[in-house]
Amino acid sequence: MNLCECGCKQVVKNRFVSGHNFKVKPTILFGEKNGFYGKTHTEDNKRKCLVPLIGRKQSGEEKAKRVESNRKTRNERYGKWLSDNAIEKIRVSNTDKTHSEDTKEKIRQNNLNRPKEVNQKIRESVKVLWKNEEYRNRQVKAHAGKQRSEESLKKWAKSIGLKPNKLEADFNIILQTNFPNEWKYVGDGYTWIAGKCPDWININGKKKLIELFGNYFHNAEDEEVRKSHFKKYGFDTLVIWEKEFRKNPEEVIEKIQQF
Repeated sequence: MNLCECGCKQVVKNRFVSGHNFKVKPTILFGEKNGFYGKTHTEDNKRKCLVPLIGRKQSGEEKAKRVESNRKTRNERYGKWLSDNAIEKIRVSNTDKTHSEDTKEKIRQNNLNRPKEVNQKIRESVKVLWKNEEYRNRQVKAHAGKQRSEESLKKWAKSIGLKPNKLEADFNIILQTNFPNEWKYVGDGYTWIAGKCPDWININGKKKLIELFGNYFHNAEDEEVRKSHFKKYGFDTLVIWEKEFRKNPEEVIEKIQQF
């Protein structure tokens, strides 16, 4: 029988109970070393402790300090990256492993039902990570030369519940009203062209695409990149910017007519 090496006298399989292996001198004592060991608060004391916390919310700064403190004291790999050798070992060990259909469905449902606030936090955290040059270079290196199959991309789009945002929904109304049975929205992952998903595709036999660029997420360079990519596969692309659509939709309609 093994006991936790921190001194709390709890039975463990290895050396420590989860969270008891501190790399620095712990501020919390476990087991008999803790002066409150074997004691409990009275109901009156519990209420006194609880009252000051009712309705209180931690500020963003307080949360950040707590998270940073936990990372440094409890995570021995804090601030470190996995070596290329370690990454390769993980990749090899996971090769040919797949989730069961039941697990895939659970993941899909979880993504579909994820609150908007959570999605926003994920987007913001990814933006912060991407500003880290080392992280960015590792991601680029890891995905260099790789291209997911169209079937894989469609499954991914379905799993996260990809659908038109408000800007795309408003633009689609204009398209279907003025150009019925001519353009189909495929930005939900319905159509992929060599790993890239256009927003609208012509369904009257013409190899033409329409891309709608939001001002926040795109810059001038993106327009040429997308046009060049789709041109390789025989598609002409019309890029509409959010600012021009919101400012003068009549001019945009005329632009599409001439396209």
